[in-house]
Amino acid sequence: MSDGAGEIAAARLEELLVKTSRTFALSIPELPEPTRREVTVAYLLFRVADTLEDATRWEPVTQIDQLAF
Repeated sequence: MSDGAGEIAAARLEELLVKTSRTFALSIPELPEPTRREVTVAYLLFRVADTLEDATRWEPVTQIDQLAF
């Protein structure tokens, strides 16, 4: 990934982090790189899983299918 693309990706991760968490958006940026980016990605992936799990209108089999996707 070129420097420009890396900076764009980092900015997008930061944007997503701020949109999904007030608390973690304050603490994660204090971490040193590359831990900061790794923890940000992990947090966002867990948020996706949590959102799918909380989709109570979906049948459990649909939730499982979406998590496997």
